[in-house]
Amino acid sequence: MMTLWLILRDRDGNETAVEEDLPGFFFAEETLDDQCDVLGVTRISEFVDSTELVEDMDGFLHSDEFDAVLADFIEENGHAEEMQALAEEMRAEHDGVEAEWHDPQGLLRSIHALREHYTAHPDSFDEDLEACGLEDVLDDINLLEPVLQQAIANGQSVHLRLLS
Repeated sequence: MMTLWLILRDRDGNETAVEEDLPGFFFAEETLDDQCDVLGVTRISEFVDSTELVEDMDGFLHSDEFDAVLADFIEENGHAEEMQALAEEMRAEHDGVEAEWHDPQGLLRSIHALREHYTAHPDSFDEDLEACGLEDVLDDINLLEPVLQQAIANGQSVHLRLLS
């Protein structure tokens, strides 16, 4: 199952994971992003780091398994030169991807704006369209708020790491 965790990084580059799933942010990310746009704050997705998944994909793209799948595809469909070029392009895109780190103040601003909005307008969150409820989103906000405040005080940077 995929999930999001908050990861903190200190000035020395040491990382600490807040080992709590964030189902509201994970399942409602697109809706939250849309609401962030309306509220004029940074989208939640801007804080999401997917380098772990990219690294997993990179491992696959450089594996014998991928080479076998590619060879089978070329044998069945032709276009060897184009497919080899596409495979090399995919490998190049995934090489050396670095995690992005953010000032926790930005994420804190976004979650404050979301909480204020959804507290005042709970019906604006359409639970029928989401795989989670508004309560999940508000729980995530309540979990993150004190951690982000402490991260600001400690001069740490943050991101929401997408984990599989």
